[in-house]
Formats: sequence, C-alpha cells, structure tokens
Amino acid sequence: MKKLVTTTSHFISGLLLLMTSGVLTAQTITLSAVADFPSITDGEVPYEVNTENQTLAIDATIPEFRELFARASTSFTGPAGNYDITLNTLGEAAGDSRYRVMVNGVIVGAVTNDPVVTGSEEQVHSFTGIFIPPGATLSVESNAVTNGLLSEGEEFSYASGQWQSLTLQNNNPEQLVDLSVDAEVLESDLRAGDEFTLQIGISNNSETQTATGPLVFIQVPPTVEFSPPAECILRSASTTLTCDLAEIGPQQIQAVSLPGLVNATGQIMLEVTTSADQNDSDLSNNQALAILDTRDPNVPSSVDLFISASASTDELEIGTSVTYTVSATNIHATTVATSPVVEVVLPSNLQFDSSADCTVNEEILRCSLSELAPGMTDTAEFSATVIDESNAELMISASAAEIEEQNADNELALPVNVLSIGSAQEQPEAEIVSGIGGGGSLSLLLLLPFIVVRRFRGLYAGS
Repeated sequence: MKKLVTTTSHFISGLLLLMTSGVLTAQTITLSAVADFPSITDGEVPYEVNTENQTLAIDATIPEFRELFARASTSFTGPAGNYDITLNTLGEAAGDSRYRVMVNGVIVGAVTNDPVVTGSEEQVHSFTGIFIPPGATLSVESNAVTNGLLSEGEEFSYASGQWQSLTLQNNNPEQLVDLSVDAEVLESDLRAGDEFTLQIGISNNSETQTATGPLVFIQVPPTVEFSPPAECILRSASTTLTCDLAEIGPQQIQAVSLPGLVNATGQIMLEVTTSADQNDSDLSNNQALAILDTRDPNVPSSVDLFISASASTDELEIGTSVTYTVSATNIHATTVATSPVVEVVLPSNLQFDSSADCTVNEEILRCSLSELAPGMTDTAEFSATVIDESNAELMISASAAEIEEQNADNELALPVNVLSIGSAQEQPEAEIVSGIGGGGSLSLLLLLPFIVVRRFRGLYAGS
C-alpha cells in the first residue's frame, strides 16, 4: 500500500517558500504586509502600498473608500498547528481603524486601534490559540474611519487602516501528526449480491510523533452491509461505521479489513476518513474513496481486447525460421479480462516448430495468457519454418471469458509473403549457362542437373 507525502517533506517545502517570503525562526513565522500578501484587492475596497511606512493602507481621500473594509490575503505555507497571532498596525490620530484576521474566510480575531493623540504610532494586537491548517488562506482586513477630531479643509481627516505585519507563533509543534488513509475494494467484477472486502490502511507519516486514539470513519451507503471486526462499531441509527484503532507510531501503518455485501448495481462510493487525538499537519490526505463497481447479475460482463502481432523478419524464403510475437491488451476501462486466449491459424506455407506459451492442434495454436486488468498487456511467442513459396496470412484472434465489446480490434491477419525460389538468382544462372562453349544442346542438358543442385544449395546456405 503506497504511502503519501511525509510531514518532513511538507515542512521543507514550506521552509523553502518562507525563506523567500517572510522570516522563519524556530516555530515563528513573520509575514510582511507589503512583501508577503500578494492579493490586496479582494475586499470591498482595495489596499495600496504606503512606501514611507512600509504598510498596506486605504486611500481615504476617495470618499467611496471610507468606512469599507479592504482585504489582503496570502497562502499559508507553514506546518499546521495552534498559533498565537500578532498583528502589527499603525495607530493614527485621525481615527481608530478596525482590523480583522481571517483563516479560510473565517474571522478568528478582531480589534480596534487604540486612540492616538498626534501623528501615528505602532500598535500590537494578539490573538491566541488559533488553529491554522496547511495551505490555509490568511487574510487581514481593515477600514478607513474618522473620529471627527482632525479637520482637513471642510472635511474631517480619516485614518487609512494601515498595518505592517502578521506574526505566527506555533504553540505545540511537537503535537502534530500526519495521518494518511488508503482504501480499496479487493475484488473486481462484482455483481449485486456479491461479497467483497474493503481494505483500509492508515499511515502515520510523522517522523517523531505517535498518533494516539486514531479513528477511522466509513460512510455506509444503504445498499452496502458490513460485517465489521470488533474494533469497528455501527451505532444505532447511524450511517457511519467507526473503527477505534490502537496508537500508530511514527512512520507506522495499521490495516483494517472489512468484509461486506453489496446489494445494488452501478458505482457505489465508500468514503473513508481518519483522525487522531493530535492536530494533523496535512488534512488533505485524511480522506479516501473506494469504489464498488457492480453490475446486474443477469447481464454478463464485457471486455474490449486489442490484438497486435509482429514477426522477427519479413525476409521469408523456404527454410527460413521466423519467431512471431502476439499481444493482447485489455482496453476496457473497468472490467478484468479473465482466462484470455490468443488463437492462431497457421497458413499452409508455415510449419509450427515450438512455443513455450502455446499448444498446437493441427494448424491451430492456442496461447493462454494471464488475467488482464484494465490497461494491461500480455504476450505469447512461437516459432515456425517456411515450407513453400506461396503467399498467405496468419490469422490471429483473442478472446476471454467475458463478452467482447468490439470484435474489430481483437482479430488480425498478418501477411506471410515468401520470396520466389528463383527470383533473386535466375538472371545470373542464365548468364552462366550461356557461357558454356561448343557443347551444344547435349552439353547443356547434361549440366542442367548440376546447375539446379548448386542453386538450391546456394539458397539453403544463404537462409
């Protein structure tokens, strides 16, 4: 059962990104408003960069931008965990802007700047115990407001909702695990009423942390019945089968096998999820889908075999030994081809020699192949000798225990074209005969048998 990406590789990936955007010191991540929040136009009004203060700010000189919230967002690349979040803002004497910190669009902290008497000053606001999952979208919002104390011409001045940075302090990095789940139905070609086995594997990809109290949850469709082991319970009136597993050590795997019965046809999805007592550093691999692909028991299954063939040489003469390779591929998307067979009808100009894969009965070879899952190919080989100079075809076909969907591509005719015995040497021999002096017709008649014998010897020697 394959294992998914480990916690270490997730952390290294996040580390490399944070080295170029923000500062990572131990478990503290500092993100600059200007450098590390690439999206600054997603709010009700846009932010702009205040280069003098190195802040994001709202242009409060535009009346339409006042009292509305701007938003800046970035993608979190650090490890999941519970974080204390610190927001560094710029208090302004013109007004007390309000700030909101969001994780995946949910407000996790809100605060209003303290009043400032004159000018501006840095302010620090903290929010504790905020869980941030991997890949989360972090956002900061603020608004431009006035306190009605400072006038600018005929209007009051507005604070511009400036802020400088967001700092994340991980509270419990040692308590993170990384569980991943695989699930598959072991049987194929199921029919309604058949039994099956759901095989589940739970991996703890953490390098150091043991996963305590791991649980597996299986959503049970109404068309499926399980006979679960003792550690799995389907509570009354519930559609969720819960499996309470023993703790899983770092880099360890636990397997659960659930025998079941399917009572319907078509594709049925079995959703499997997992969790533990600890926070998970990567929630993206905590869910898996297994598919029950069943069919009507009264309708035989079908496959789609594709046949191909090749010869070791196409320079065929009498006496040539040639090896043929025939292949069958199951190009059906879902059905396994069971007991696949390739049959070859030998033409009259070939004589069967030998095969490790095929048996022969008169002129018909029968080659048994291995079971073919969707997309799989198997081959068979046999050798034969050319015994006369006629042209013919090798007829090849493939079949399986299932019904063939498309017969056109599981039958093949391979040409067996043999060179004529005298085609290559007929002209040289004529020249040799015409060079004999004074013998007349009798000499030619006496020499003819020797010429013919020499020609055939030459042919066999060159084959």
